[in-house]
Amino acid sequence: MVMDDPRYFPVDMDQQLSDNNVDAALAALKGVVEESATKTLDIPNTIKNGLKRGGLFLPEEKDVISEKMRIILMIDNGGFSMDIHIKKVTELFKKMKTRFAHDLETFYYHNTIYNYVYANERRTERLPIDRLLAKDPEYSVFIIGDAAMAPYELSSASLRHWHDLKEKFKKIAWLNPDPIRSWRFSYTVGVLAGIIPMYPLTPHGIEEAVIAMNKIKIIK
Repeated sequence: MVMDDPRYFPVDMDQQLSDNNVDAALAALKGVVEESATKTLDIPNTIKNGLKRGGLFLPEEKDVISEKMRIILMIDNGGFSMDIHIKKVTELFKKMKTRFAHDLETFYYHNTIYNYVYANERRTERLPIDRLLAKDPEYSVFIIGDAAMAPYELSSASLRHWHDLKEKFKKIAWLNPDPIRSWRFSYTVGVLAGIIPMYPLTPHGIEEAVIAMNKIKIIK
C-alpha cells in the first residue's frame, strides 16, 4: 500500500517550499550523511582468538561506522524576492539540527558573493571568503537564492569566488525558490547554474540534490 511506503508524502513534492511540505523536505534532507570510522575494542573476537592461541589474549579492534551530518547553509536574504522564503528555509534547517546530530553553519549574502559572507541575518558580521574556503571540504553546502540580479553584479571577482566554492566543496548544491520555468529568463541564473548544480527549492528538488551529493566521495 502507498501509505506504508516511507517515501510517500501526502503533499505535492514539486511544490515550492511551504508550511504544507516542509516536513517532506526535511525527510529528503535526512539523506545527507557522511560516514566516519573509529576504532574500538572487539571483545568477542579478542576472547575467541585468545582461546585459539592457548590463552594469549591480544586486543582485537574493529571499525565502528557512525553517521554525521555537516552542513553549510548560505542564504540570499538581501532582496524583496527572497524575503518570503527566508523563514521557511531557516525553519527547515533548524528542524534538522533538532532531529539529527550534525553540525550546521549558516551564512548570508546579498545577490552574490564578493570578498565576504555574513555570519548574521542583519549582515553586520562579515566573514572573509578565505575563512569560509578554509573549512573542512567534507561539508555539504546548500546555497539558497533566486540567483537573479543585474548582470553587472556578477563580476569576474564574484564568479571566481563561486568557482572556488565549487572546487573546495564537492558536495554543493544551489536550491532556487523560483519555479524552473522562470529560470531561462534570467541571464545570471544560467551563468550560476553552469557553475554550481541548481535544483528547485522543493522536496523533490532537495531529494535530487541529496542523491547527487551522496554519490560523491571526498578524498583528502
